[in-house]
Amino acid sequence: MYARLEYGYNRQGDVVEFTDADGTVHEYGYDKIGQLIDDRVPTLAAHLDTAVRRISRTYDNRGLLSKVTSHSAVTGGSIVNEVARSYGPFGQLVEDVQSHSGATGGGTPKVSYAYTTGAGNILRRTSVTYPNGRVLEYQYGASMSINDHLNRVSAEKVQGEGSNLVQYTYAGAAWQVQVAMPQPDVELTFKQQSGAPAGDAGDIYAGYDRFDRAQEILWLKNS
Repeated sequence: MYARLEYGYNRQGDVVEFTDADGTVHEYGYDKIGQLIDDRVPTLAAHLDTAVRRISRTYDNRGLLSKVTSHSAVTGGSIVNEVARSYGPFGQLVEDVQSHSGATGGGTPKVSYAYTTGAGNILRRTSVTYPNGRVLEYQYGASMSINDHLNRVSAEKVQGEGSNLVQYTYAGAAWQVQVAMPQPDVELTFKQQSGAPAGDAGDIYAGYDRFDRAQEILWLKNS
């Protein structure tokens, strides 16, 4: 057991070397603007898996993380797995590609994200498409409703299904007080139930205390 932690720094104050209590050594590399580009492990504790010895990062011209690659060797080596990301004009994530074996490519499974256009200064996620083609849609309530104005998700629905997957009820701007799941007909609630004592905040949301901390979470079967 190494029994201590050691850190090494460059002139900018960035950590360039770290040794943990097992004696595993990490060496960190940065680009010219201080972005982390390499996490290398030249020395690895004997009991740890040796499949990945270096994780490299690349960025797009806006400084957004575009690729994370795991390598089998400290320098060179083969690609063990890889994640690639792409972004929209407002910096929002639009595609997440993950290869569990080797580099990403045209046939690699991916998750895609769709958004509104940004018109009217409104940019919000409208759906997520999973690798199997399943589309999860985000709903923001009726037009001009409070959920619509606050860009607050009121429900999530799988495209093509008749009922919502989940529905949200709020108090105030973002205080979530009820999560209903219509398909199994269950709900999570912070509301005071009939015959139950009032919460210490003095309102109907007995699941929260006066400092808005969760103190009681109830799961109810409605039918």
